[in-house]
Formats: sequence, C-alpha cells, structure tokens
Amino acid sequence: MNEIKKSSTGDFPLRLTPRNYRNQREALYGKDIRGEIIFLIRRLLFRGEPSRQKIAKELNLSVRTLQRSLSEMNTSYKDLLESTRKKLALEYLKESEFTVAQTAVLLGYTETSQFYKAFRRWYNHSPREL
Repeated sequence: MNEIKKSSTGDFPLRLTPRNYRNQREALYGKDIRGEIIFLIRRLLFRGEPSRQKIAKELNLSVRTLQRSLSEMNTSYKDLLESTRKKLALEYLKESEFTVAQTAVLLGYTETSQFYKAFRRWYNHSPREL
C-alpha cells in the first residue's frame, strides 16, 4: 500500500493530482461522501470556515444534494464541521506546539474568542487548561 506523504509542516499537500488526491482521501476517510466531506473540511479549514457551497462545489454536487445525502446519514454539514474542529482542536493543542491563537486560525475561526467559546462548549474548560 502506498504511504501517504505529508509536507514538512505535517500537513497534506494542497496540490495533488486527481489520482493522488482520490487515493489519499480514500485511505484516510473511506469512499463515502461523509469521509470526503471531512477530508475537504480538514484541507480547507485553515483558510477560514469552509461553506457548504464550497464543499458542494469541490464534490461537484449541488448544495441541496449535499444536504440530502447527509440527511440520509442522519447528520448535517454543521455537525461534521463541528466534530472535525473538536477533534482537531485536541490534536493541535496536545500533540503540537501551536498556541491557542494559532489553533483558532487553523480551525477557521476569525476570532480567538470564538474558539474559546467552542472549546468550552465541547470540553467544559478552556483550551489553556489542557
């Protein structure tokens, strides 16, 4: 099996050939649309919160088709975005040297205070208490 190559920063490369992109996505998240959405969210978060429209466009779907597909899996785009951010927040704060402010930016928050509120909602304490 091919090993997934990361950049020197530990992130996945942003420019991939279509074949490499598909192979990496499938290796990490499977072949279902939920996995594809999580992959795209992770890839796009540091640029700001990726919208439903952006994700749908990346998948060559209409926004309505995207919403319907997620609804059939008893989830929503908001739920996937939230759970992805929650998981990444712990990874970034526990397993890296990112500051709270850097983590907020990497998770697509425009204000550090937004990240603090979300983190407190997820874990009942502030990110600095880790």
